[in-house]
Amino acid sequence: MKLTIAPLSTPLSITAAAQQAIIAADRLFIQTEQHPSAYWLKDSGIEYGSMDDLYESCYDFDELNAAIAQRLLEGDTDTVYAPVGRGVGSALLEAIRTRADETGAKLSILSASGYAEAALCAA
Repeated sequence: MKLTIAPLSTPLSITAAAQQAIIAADRLFIQTEQHPSAYWLKDSGIEYGSMDDLYESCYDFDELNAAIAQRLLEGDTDTVYAPVGRGVGSALLEAIRTRADETGAKLSILSASGYAEAALCAA
């Protein structure tokens, strides 16, 4: 099993590599549907799951990070995770790496630009 983290970046600035990974995904999860960076997925008819239910049900970020890592690394299907901005935070990345090691999954992280970079370019 392979997990690819393909950041959605900011609206209209997703990298070609991330967009290709998302479009070709066997199984796709996004961080949240409640963000402008995710709207193109709905408009394109791409099927995905989101982590919105986990954000609502988890008590704290430790529980949330563990639940996201668990969901992403369930089963044998290659999976793409598309967080908003330029990627996942260090605590979530640690939870994902730990779970990947436990399951023997391969982890690939694509680069992206985030809001700070977009703001600097617009200034």
